Amino acid sequence: MSAVLASLTAFAADAPALPAWITGAVDVLVEAGWRVLSALCIVVGAVVVAWLLRILIRRVVNRIVNGAKNKAQVADTQALERSPLASVRLVQRTRTLGTILSNIVNVLVGVIAIILIVNVLFPGILGSFALLTAALGAGLGFGAQNIVKDVLNGIFIVAEDQIGIGDVVDLGLATGIVEYVSVRVTHVRDVNGTLWYVRNGEVTRIGNMSKGWSRVIVDVSVPVDADVAAVEDDLMDAATGLTKDPKWRSRITGFPEVWGLQSVAGESLLLRIVLKTRAHAKDDVASEAAVAAEGGAGHRGCDGGRVGIGRAHRCRGRPAGARRESAQDQAQPDPGRRGVEAEEGQGPRPRCRSEGNPMSQSAPLSFYDEIGGHDVFVRLVHLFYQGVAADEILHPMYPEHDMDGAEERLRMFLEQYWGGPSTYSQQRGHPRLRMRHVAFHVNPEARDRWLGHMRDAMDQLELAPLHDATLWDYLQRAAHSMVNTFEPTPPPAPKETP
Repeated sequence: MSAVLASLTAFAADAPALPAWITGAVDVLVEAGWRVLSALCIVVGAVVVAWLLRILIRRVVNRIVNGAKNKAQVADTQALERSPLASVRLVQRTRTLGTILSNIVNVLVGVIAIILIVNVLFPGILGSFALLTAALGAGLGFGAQNIVKDVLNGIFIVAEDQIGIGDVVDLGLATGIVEYVSVRVTHVRDVNGTLWYVRNGEVTRIGNMSKGWSRVIVDVSVPVDADVAAVEDDLMDAATGLTKDPKWRSRITGFPEVWGLQSVAGESLLLRIVLKTRAHAKDDVASEAAVAAEGGAGHRGCDGGRVGIGRAHRCRGRPAGARRESAQDQAQPDPGRRGVEAEEGQGPRPRCRSEGNPMSQSAPLSFYDEIGGHDVFVRLVHLFYQGVAADEILHPMYPEHDMDGAEERLRMFLEQYWGGPSTYSQQRGHPRLRMRHVAFHVNPEARDRWLGHMRDAMDQLELAPLHDATLWDYLQRAAHSMVNTFEPTPPPAPKETP
């Protein structure tokens, strides 16, 4: 073996040397090969690092989401919306932030990998372009500063849960219902149906009317000669009764408070009573609180006048300092008192003078009566269901044999909500809209289709602008509150062939 090696060494020593250009070419090819191999290693390393970071982010997001589900004892994200223990907003916010972090990781790893590859393939080129890259960076900094501001502000809005989809907000630039939140823009639809695209960088203040709790304020105006203490007692009794009502006690979160005399204007005194409610129930509680205040003030002089939120009614009361009537006094009619009539089964009640029209003795019309009553709601719901019958997403949610029943139920509900007959509650009890829609796949697409058919039906009614805006605002809020999932609409089940 040693002899063979010795002969090979002697042969190599005696072999002629290779030309210099071949040796140089080989060296260049070897060096280029090493650089390409290094670039490939950088690419592989960048992919692996990005993959590992995305897995880490996904594991953190899933741990938070699963923790919320386990705490609420539910199996899917859709059920979180119905859970009293966990908030779906946490899941939405966590997933949004997870997506943002994943995108940031992809961009950063990609930029670093490109810089390293360029440095490996062309070692001196980065120093040559230092001045150019500085100029480009300055230009992009000035040109894209608004985008950077929007993104940074959007990240904080999402991370701090300042607003969420379905919230009623005041962003200064727009007020309405939030339909979409991203890191750069927020979509807000106002009461007129206009969709506003608000850049997050332009938002300097946010008023969220759907978080935590809300306060219902009821103002009642009484004449200066009224017994203020007695009226306050009656208002407190009426509001306390409302908090004990099984229908309303779950929506009212605190005891009523009488804030007493607020102002003196001319011949009237302004009294105020407030109720602390859940944010989503403010409108319903406000309406019922106005009715309760009407009943409470009616004992001291309001006969048929509706006490409204933000508007006052004057009632004829008793002189200040007069004693409160006992049950026996109330049972004895006094024909000598002016403005008093004895009703069967009741004691005398003073009449109420409606503010602005002293000749009017009747209560203000309800919204139900103002827009035309039963016939208008029948037409509205019928036109709406004509659109639903041809909708491939909404129509499968209704049993084919019960379309007429669904039309009648929606009509009765809307009539009752707007001051018409209470037939719905008499036949079906409390509405419980969210609970009744839990079994259905109501995502934003279904919501938008529902609103589209309702908008078409309302356009054919040609209501007065104020009535149209009032009804449309409620329908929008109701439709947004029915959303119980953000998963895509599943494809329709294939029909069985006979």
